[in-house]
Formats: sequence, C-alpha cells, structure tokens
Amino acid sequence: MAVAEQAATDAAREAAEAADLVAALKERVRGGDTTITPDHIADAERVADFAQLRREAADRAHATAQAEGTARARREHAEQITAAITSGALDVAPVAAAYQQMRAAMAAFVDAANTYNAGWQQAHDDITIRVPNRGQPGPDLADFGVRVYGRLSDPLTHPRVAAGDTWRYRLLTAAHIARAAVDAEKSISPQYGEQLRHRLDGVAGAATREQPALDAPGEAKQAETPR
Repeated sequence: MAVAEQAATDAAREAAEAADLVAALKERVRGGDTTITPDHIADAERVADFAQLRREAADRAHATAQAEGTARARREHAEQITAAITSGALDVAPVAAAYQQMRAAMAAFVDAANTYNAGWQQAHDDITIRVPNRGQPGPDLADFGVRVYGRLSDPLTHPRVAAGDTWRYRLLTAAHIARAAVDAEKSISPQYGEQLRHRLDGVAGAATREQPALDAPGEAKQAETPR
C-alpha cells in the first residue's frame, strides 16, 4: 500500500504542476506576451488532461490497495480471534473436566456428610432416646462418660455427642457447601463473585458460627450444659 500511496502523491503533484503551467501560459497571454501560441496552450492542456487521468488512475489504485490492506488486516485479525476462541485459554475441555470433577467431589462430600450425620444421629438417639430401661431408676449414661451437649432444635448451641474425651459435632452440610462456594467464588470474577457473595453470605456466616471443628478441643466444652 505504501507504493500505491507514493504513486498517488506523485501523480497528484504532476497533475497540479501541469495545471499550473496551463494557467501560467494563459496568464502570460493576458499580460501581453506575444510569444505564446495557441499550440503552446493546447499542448500544455493535453499534458494537464493526461496528468489528471494519471492522477485519477493512481487514486483508484491507492483506494484498491487500501481496501485490500484493510481486508487482509481484518482477515488476519479474525483468524487470531478464531484461534483464541477454538483453543488456548478458551478451550472448554479443561473447564468441562474440572466441572465433572467438581460434581464428583461434591457428590462424594454429600455422601460422606450424609453417612456421617446418619451415624451422628444414631449416636444422639442412642444417648437421648434408646436408653436401656429408659425411665427406670439407675445411673445416667453421663456417669459412663456418654452424653449430648446442646439441642438439635437450636443449632446455635452446637449440638455434639461425647464419649469420654471424644467429641463430635453434627455436620451442617448445606452450610458447609455454601461456605465452600463463597470461598470458591473469590477466584471466579470480581463482578459475579460479589453478586454470589451477597446471596450466600448469610448461610456461609451461619456455617462459620454454627460449625466449629468436627473434633473440638476439650477446653471448648465447658460452655455447654450436658444432657
């Protein structure tokens, strides 16, 4: 395109010079110069007309070169975009694989949590309901180091079962999932992350308050009243 642009510039200059020569010859005649003949002016006008035609041809060639250059640049740009969309960072395969792994991991987590909570509930009921000869005089299970702290009706009491120095909390599965989602959204995007955080903060906050470590240290237990 640089060659065509230079050719157009040169042709424009030549056409302008030819036109100036015609004007100058005519002005000399007006000024009384008798050496200028009609042939001089006619020859100069033919040269000027031809120079103008060359200028128009050069302008067309320049416009064609510009259009071809624009088309070529946009085609190459489109090819780069196509390559970016169909491979590299926009390759959907790693995302799909990670999504499947996430689903499998979440399913495993839910299964494990449900199994854990079922066992926890059984231990809770064994202590509070399925007591041998319940209602009859005799030692409490607490006398044998087995007890329940907190109440299921009030999750803020952190219900837990205890056998000696071993303590287990009831796992608040949904709250744990929500808290994990809030932690994960930090790496998604600032815009959508904040929208997600707004929706999940309440449940995630409850998870933070209501679910201490599953195996709590012994010094945390004196705040609760045993049952």
